[in-house]
Formats: sequence, structure tokens, C-alpha cells
Amino acid sequence: MVMRRSLVGVSAFLCSCHLLIGADEGTLTDGGAGTGGSSECSEPCTDDNPCTSDNCVDGACEHVPATTFTLTQVPGDCRAIACVGSQLTALEDSTDIPPDDGKECTVELCDGEQPAYTNAPDGTECASVGACFSGTCVGCNSDLDCGTDTPCATYSCVKTVAETYCETNFLPPGTVVSNSPLEDCSALHCNGQNPEPVLLPFDDPEDDDNPCTADGCDDGAIVHTPLTGTVCSDDLFCNGPDTCQSGACVSHAGNPCPGHDVATPPAVPSCDDSCDEVSDDCTGPDAGLTPCNENGDAIVGECDGTSGASNCVGD
Repeated sequence: MVMRRSLVGVSAFLCSCHLLIGADEGTLTDGGAGTGGSSECSEPCTDDNPCTSDNCVDGACEHVPATTFTLTQVPGDCRAIACVGSQLTALEDSTDIPPDDGKECTVELCDGEQPAYTNAPDGTECASVGACFSGTCVGCNSDLDCGTDTPCATYSCVKTVAETYCETNFLPPGTVVSNSPLEDCSALHCNGQNPEPVLLPFDDPEDDDNPCTADGCDDGAIVHTPLTGTVCSDDLFCNGPDTCQSGACVSHAGNPCPGHDVATPPAVPSCDDSCDEVSDDCTGPDAGLTPCNENGDAIVGECDGTSGASNCVGD
């Protein structure tokens, strides 16, 4: 991180000379000091001191403090060149900081008259990414600096007084993040420290709508195991209770209705005790010529094979 301060005038350090700040950076001007002399003197009176005005007076050279002079400053050396009386003097200037060193986590400053670079305070935010710690730009500024969240991981930028760092939070291994399509014996799982989910076996077998198979998964493969002896139904009443045989509902106990009356006295035989598939009971008409006795007397008739109250003929 670079901290800059502008150059200010140094006239407070000067003598009564009228110092002006020039248009060019680091140059203080007010005329051409250090020149002078006269043909009356045997030698030129120039002393190469910009802080004096050189003159020849009565054949002798005089060097008096100049009222106009030109001084060239060196930018970034933490000093201001000034005339103190007739002396060219380097004064401490804390505003004349050294040039930027190109490092985000250093501060340019003056240590007395010496240019210096020091580490920026820990936690100073970097212009790029992260924050300064021990003079180095590390860590992050925001969660996005750490990564883009995935189904199995979230990224966050943690900032404390002591440090700034990225943290990755993973979902527990085995977490199912997607089970689509359904019933295919596989699903997308989180797998340890991997931010992306992986396709692994999952117990969601396909239902084949067959009561005589056991639906399951075998290491990601769909299996339908045939069953035998399991109760099932073929939706028919008159062939009796059903059970599975080798994966199919094909075993039937048989007609549950006698087809003729076997009533025990005082009940009397009738013609309506055969299987009725419509009503799923044993109230259908008995076959024709089936013996019957609906009146309870000694005369035995025969069923006419139709339904109704008077289907026992000859009784």
C-alpha cells in the first residue's frame, strides 16, 4: 500500500531570502545566484555557491548572502536543499518521501533524513486481493476471492485481527445432493474433500409394479428378484387366493364356492351358492340340474341354472 504526501515549501527553514517554489518538481528558484565579479578584480569572483551573490568591490571580491538563487531538489531523498545565510544546507523534510517500491504492503516514509520503507499495518486491505500481514499481501477480501460455491462446498473469507484467510466448508461425505433421475440405483453424493459431487450407488430401486418380484439395487444396478409363496392377486375372485410362483402370480387355491348347497338342517339347499365374479362372493346361480330344495319339504327339485328366488324347478 502506497502512501504519498505532496511537497510543501521549505521557506520556514530559510533565512530572510525570498524563496519561491518553481513549477518543476523539486526545483526552488529565485534567480541566478552565485555569479558576479568585475573587470576591476584580477580574477573572477564566482565561488560556485548558489547561496551567495558574488561581487567585485574596489578591486576585491565580496560574497554576500544572495537575495535570488536557484536550487535543485532531489525528489524522494527526505531532504530539502536550502540557503541558510550564505550556506547551502540540506534540511530534514518528512514530506519528501521516497518513491513507490511497487509493493502493496509497504509504506514509504522518511526516517529523519533517510528514505525508508516499512510494513503496512497488519490487516490493511490490499488493492488486489487479501490483506497485509508481515509485509505480504495474503488471504482475501470477500468470499468470492476464495472460490465459487458448489453443491458440496462453500467458500468464505475469514477476517480476524491477526490474519485473513480463505476457509472451505465441505458437506459430510455421503450427503446426497441430487437424486435425479429417480429409481436408477444411483445418485450424486459428496465425497470427502472433493467440492464437486460424484455419481455413486444409491438404494432407490425401480418399482416394476410386479408383486412377485423384490425390487432392489446391486452396486448401482437395478435388480428384480423373483419371489415364490408371496401373497399376490390376479384380480379374480373365483379362482381363489393367489400366491407368487417364480416371480409370477400364477398359483391359485381354487374356486372358493361349493357350486351347490351343502346346508345343514334346518337350513335347506338352494340354487344361489356358486361363485359370482361380479360381486366377488358365493351368491351366483348354481349350475342347471343341481339338486335343490328351497321349500324344505321332502320333494327335491333341480336348479334351472338361472338366478332368482324361484330357480329350483320341481320342488
